[in-house]
Amino acid sequence: MKQFTHLHLHTQYSFLDGAIKIKELMKKVKEKGMEAVAITDHGNLHGAIEFYEAAKKNDIKPIIGCELYLNPNGPYTDRNPDSERNHILLIAKNDEGYKNLIYLVSKAHLEGFYYVPRIDKKLLKEHSKGLIGASACLAGELNRLISSNRIEEAEKRALEYRDIFEPDSFFIEIMRTGLPDQEKNNPILIDIARRHDLPLLATNDCHYLEREDAKAHDILLCIQTDSTVNDSNRLHHETDQYYLRTPEEMKKLFSDIPDAVENAVRIAEMINLNLELNKPMLPDYRVPENSTREQYLEKIAREGLKDRLKRIKPVAPEKVYLERLEYELKIINEKGFAGYFLIVQDFINYAKKNGIPVGPGRGSGAGSLVAYSIGITDLDPLRYGLLFERFLNPERKSLPDIDTDFCKNRRDEVITYVRNKYGDDRVCQIATFSELKAKSIIKDVARVLSIPFAEINAITRGLPNRVGEEELTVDMAVKIEPRLGKNAELVEISRKLEGLNRQTGIHAAGVVISNKPLIEVAPLTLAKISSRQNGNGEQQEEKGKEEKEVVIQFMKDDAEKAGLVKFDFLGLKTLTVIQDAVDLIRAKESAHKDFDINMIPMDDPKVFDLLSEGDTNGVFQCESSGFKNMLVRLKPRKIEELIAALALFRPGPLDAGLVDQYINRKNGLEKITYPHKKVEPILKETYGVIVYQEQVMNICVELCGWTMGKADSIRKAMGKKDRETMQKLSEDFIKSAVSVSKMKESDAKHLWEQIEKFAGYAFNKSHSAAYAVISYQTAYLRTHFYKYFMCATLSNEIGDLEKISDYLLDLKKKGIKILPPDINESEKVFSISGDGIRIGLLSIKGIGQSLAEDIIKERERCRFGAFDDFIRRVKPNRKALESLIYAGALDFLGVPRPVMVGNIDKALRQVQSSEKKKNTLSLSFNCVEGEGFEFEKVESMISDAELLKLEKDIIGFYVSKNPINEFIGDLRKVATHRLSDVQNMSNGEEVTVGGMIIRANIKVGKNKDKYANLFLEDDTGSANVYLSSRVLGPNENLLNVEYPVIVSGIISVIETDTDEGSINRTVRINAREIKPLSEVRKQKIKGIFIDIPVEKFELRHIFDVKKVINMFPGNTTVFFNFVNESGNSICLKLGSDYKIDYSGQFESSIKRLNPCVGIRRI
Repeated sequence: MKQFTHLHLHTQYSFLDGAIKIKELMKKVKEKGMEAVAITDHGNLHGAIEFYEAAKKNDIKPIIGCELYLNPNGPYTDRNPDSERNHILLIAKNDEGYKNLIYLVSKAHLEGFYYVPRIDKKLLKEHSKGLIGASACLAGELNRLISSNRIEEAEKRALEYRDIFEPDSFFIEIMRTGLPDQEKNNPILIDIARRHDLPLLATNDCHYLEREDAKAHDILLCIQTDSTVNDSNRLHHETDQYYLRTPEEMKKLFSDIPDAVENAVRIAEMINLNLELNKPMLPDYRVPENSTREQYLEKIAREGLKDRLKRIKPVAPEKVYLERLEYELKIINEKGFAGYFLIVQDFINYAKKNGIPVGPGRGSGAGSLVAYSIGITDLDPLRYGLLFERFLNPERKSLPDIDTDFCKNRRDEVITYVRNKYGDDRVCQIATFSELKAKSIIKDVARVLSIPFAEINAITRGLPNRVGEEELTVDMAVKIEPRLGKNAELVEISRKLEGLNRQTGIHAAGVVISNKPLIEVAPLTLAKISSRQNGNGEQQEEKGKEEKEVVIQFMKDDAEKAGLVKFDFLGLKTLTVIQDAVDLIRAKESAHKDFDINMIPMDDPKVFDLLSEGDTNGVFQCESSGFKNMLVRLKPRKIEELIAALALFRPGPLDAGLVDQYINRKNGLEKITYPHKKVEPILKETYGVIVYQEQVMNICVELCGWTMGKADSIRKAMGKKDRETMQKLSEDFIKSAVSVSKMKESDAKHLWEQIEKFAGYAFNKSHSAAYAVISYQTAYLRTHFYKYFMCATLSNEIGDLEKISDYLLDLKKKGIKILPPDINESEKVFSISGDGIRIGLLSIKGIGQSLAEDIIKERERCRFGAFDDFIRRVKPNRKALESLIYAGALDFLGVPRPVMVGNIDKALRQVQSSEKKKNTLSLSFNCVEGEGFEFEKVESMISDAELLKLEKDIIGFYVSKNPINEFIGDLRKVATHRLSDVQNMSNGEEVTVGGMIIRANIKVGKNKDKYANLFLEDDTGSANVYLSSRVLGPNENLLNVEYPVIVSGIISVIETDTDEGSINRTVRINAREIKPLSEVRKQKIKGIFIDIPVEKFELRHIFDVKKVINMFPGNTTVFFNFVNESGNSICLKLGSDYKIDYSGQFESSIKRLNPCVGIRRI
């Protein structure tokens, strides 16, 4: 290596400081003629594996290091605010050095973290073998001492560092990046090095790739410090020279000390680090004596299958099951995966034995009969036609991936079991990183550049998170929203910073288990439990929780490459709902005390009736309006059709027309055809439509004679969009289909085109089948145990007021009473109370777990009988007591809520006084109903309307009474639809609705025009309403919360893709007119004109119209006005027998007969 090597460099893993992306780094290193490069991020090794692999792939020598923080004068565990945290550069010279670097970084995070992860000199000396050290930047100890004019001390410390490291392994680092302090300190550093024969090292402290990237890096620092470019006191680098200089630049810059440049090359040549990647280190699963893991797996699998076959209705002879089992066992054992299966079945069966709900399966693992036999999954793969090879391709070398869903509330119990079994130091969760994605980085950069929020929000609001199958990029955003392109600086900087990491968190599910202490294998850190990702891969924040969890610093793919075996423990809320519902059924229904959700019939007609009606609130994955619409059209009558529905309801199949084709064929509206007679048995289940990846694999096997392993290569190639591989497979497929199945070449080509077009949308049937079982189970509970199911559903949605509101309306429609909270009756969550469902204590704002538990514990000892009795025994604070009162939890006392609130202070004083007089020890064991507390009159009583508002503010919804009920009659006379109808309407439909304004947000657009978003609610549901500046202007005075209005407008439907591949459907009303209900009430309707276009209206429709008229008898005269294309009309007044009671429902009923009909009121 005769060029130069950069040994001090910060990548995207120096969060919001390093602006170098690893992939781009490798390209630049090659362009600039360098053969090696280092990664030395601040205090972490997050990027080590990614960096190592990227360098190797580009024939660049990878050098792994870290710029750590060091407490020079005290132990690294010291929490003294005055303790220093100096920088020191550490580089792994060899494998031993890498292990020591991992150990030091881990200790810094786990034990030395105080603002930053720190080590000390004692710890460094004990683990310095194989490490190269350098004095770092101006924040290094030597530089800081020199800057403080403590030259002699700096000299001593330099010698101290020399002795800490192995001979010739400590370097005095020299930087020349244009900072005045460097120019002052460098001569002194060089002098110390020369006098003590310490080698010099030239570095450039790279934070970005090119000099012109300094501006973008400055913006990044502003994002880190939450400042703008206009803030005078912000963190700011006084140079633009922290870039990846060329070797020539470095040589010229250090021409007076060429040895400093040569030493950079010498260090690179010293590095002899060879990471052994992709070699799984399976934890030691102990099997009975005189048995191997393979033998034990065979034993429990055979026994398990025998037991399963006794409890199910097999779909094939026992011989078929046994042959499939032995085939799978052979592949699993030959590949050395027996231990993996044993570990997974162990913790899953532990969960089942301890009553922790486990999902029936997830992902392709449901295709394994071995997994089914040993209890990992609960789906018979033969029953559902699932393929083992989709899960474990015989040609696969890496471990399979078995994901498991556990009850959300008890998932951590399973992880604790694993920790206890394998050792706490060998089990931990995995880090994840939140990136600066397109929409967020555009907003961040705009804020830093002081672009008004309203302006940038108006531009970015309509941007999707994904475009088709791809995540949105800044370049895509510019094409979608041309207004972005008008600000070149914003776009350019956003593009440069896009994809950098913002912060670390905890992976939603990943847990690694090692066969040795993790600190010997991978760097560790602490992450807030509140930063755990949700199922969509987004960071979720749980307020009030600051507990931290040990996680490995590598992301999941890098963890596996480092040899760690990953297991996914996912928390699925629906499993908790199912278990809670089952517990309620067993407790409340004597006839069902042994109810088992896993033993329900899977062909219940009533369940499919419910699904076919789209009556699926709370049903797993079936709640969105789009999915409900699809169910109503599909009218599924068997589980296979529900499986297909879940697989098809994704952007790709919807856009490609596969959903319509499947539904039409299923319902006999389109002829079912097959591309070849041989594939009919494969596609018959889905009416000739390719829905599943397994179908593609079976087609290749049947038509071409391929092995399942080879057939699976199509799925992989399509998933990776590998055009080169697809072209080879195309040629092979056509040739094989012609020779094996005697197909015409033209037919084979046509079939391949179909496969290539539609198989890209095909879904994993194993996953869809497993989740369809959960969907069916929830639908079964909703059908047969509605009250218990909805109670469990509500309890698991506390905090999500939008969902709670929808479910409460659902209950109201079914005639189930919602009972207010009550300190003598309520549980922590929603509970069954007689024929109704009672609101839980935790639904009340300001009531936490501890207080709720205290209330329940006290009332179990004896019920509360008086105001002061409750205060004395539970001791709530004033705020909590107010919340309980306004929520109605003390209404049983028969005292008005304002009177109770007005007497709180008196009651608190009285209780305090009585406790001073009595023996509090005896009181804690005796139930006393109070001392005859007398409520005093309250002078200013608030109105009923204000009381209702307070109730809603505290619980989140109305309980006692909904003020909208006063206006329902008037709303119905005007509205064409109820708000519950809006979610199912189509884009462009006209609508008139009425309701109460629940929320009103007025905003200012980029043109300084005001607009508003309203949240409207009636007795059936809610809807979003958008008011443009034109509509808002004269009506701004109407936007008062709890104010009833009538809105006429056009339906706007926006469909966006979610990270899970499903569709998020947002429906709003773009208002053309908004009026107060009071104004509409005053309008007296004298008559109704029904305008009938004669060219578009058949005579038979007249009789249909008359039928509708007869459904709404009243006192309003009706006129038929027949209009031709020329505008000529004939008006016919109907007789008194045809007078109507006009309402919006009448109007919508007429328009359903023929949309061309017009309705006018006079």
